[in-house]
Amino acid sequence: DVDVTAMALAALAPHYSDTSVKAAVDSALRFLSAAQLENGGFKSYGTENSESCSQVIIALTALGADPETDSRFIKNGGNAVSALNGFRKPSGGFSHKVNEGENEIATVQAFCAETALRCLRSGEGGFYKTKVGALTELNQERAEASVSSSVQSENRNTAEDNKTESTKNKPSAS
Repeated sequence: DVDVTAMALAALAPHYSDTSVKAAVDSALRFLSAAQLENGGFKSYGTENSESCSQVIIALTALGADPETDSRFIKNGGNAVSALNGFRKPSGGFSHKVNEGENEIATVQAFCAETALRCLRSGEGGFYKTKVGALTELNQERAEASVSSSVQSENRNTAEDNKTESTKNKPSAS
């Protein structure tokens, strides 16, 4: 299936320098190129759809390949990006199939693909930035923020409990 293959490629992209991974990725790229339709689009389970184009764009950009210029993915002047744009609706959203209305899932995936293409062209890499150091730093920041928030919440609760206790222990003025 085109979608699952493209998703697997995006996941494997950071490990492309590993020779065993490289062989699998190269084989999957040949499969996607062969599966590409004459208009540049893709089918999944027999249906041409925008999400398949989106997933291929995300996969190619994760591997550092521009889907509009990589000759393996240009068919009769069409490519995954031009095919994806064929699903764009006047509202700016995307449809699942060409003659359907706007679809939320199709739109989200298309926006992810467009973001991936912008990231590639700006030198930031693909959509998924899987640098272990960056993820570790991000997770560390999130963990610290979570702990800090929990401590602050606990301190507020303790202060309120202490205030309640001191009010209970004060002799009444009567």
